[in-house]
Amino acid sequence: MEALEIHPLVDAREARFDSLVHLYYAYLDHFQVKYSPARIRSLLTDALGEVWFHCLTAHFGDTTVGFCVFTNSYSPIWCCLAYTLNDIYIRAGCRGHGYGSALIDAIVVYGAAAGVHKLSALVDPNDPRSARFYSRNGFGDGDTSIAIKVF
Repeated sequence: MEALEIHPLVDAREARFDSLVHLYYAYLDHFQVKYSPARIRSLLTDALGEVWFHCLTAHFGDTTVGFCVFTNSYSPIWCCLAYTLNDIYIRAGCRGHGYGSALIDAIVVYGAAAGVHKLSALVDPNDPRSARFYSRNGFGDGDTSIAIKVF
């Protein structure tokens, strides 16, 4: 039986980067943002073509089912290194299987190994599914639009 695999994406030359670009295209389409795959690739890499953020991709068999993108930050309130979750997306048809939760768990493991102890995420207050997802995954309310998970 196949299992979900989660991998960090560190090199834009990896074949998985192309899968990420196509999945990001679907993600942006959800918000009615129309960028070409070439434009998305340029947004996800720096001027040298290197990935400039942290990214974890989730795979089930040969299918990339989701991704999360997060960046380094620092929490002066908590006095600790932190991550900010910029985007998390699970492919339509793959939702409801725990893949998003698995990505959050993987960020925690990835972050703990790097000395990070806090993850914050912007939450759309008009999206109750999103708010429930973050609540189920151990995020407390920072206010109405920011969810915080300390680990």
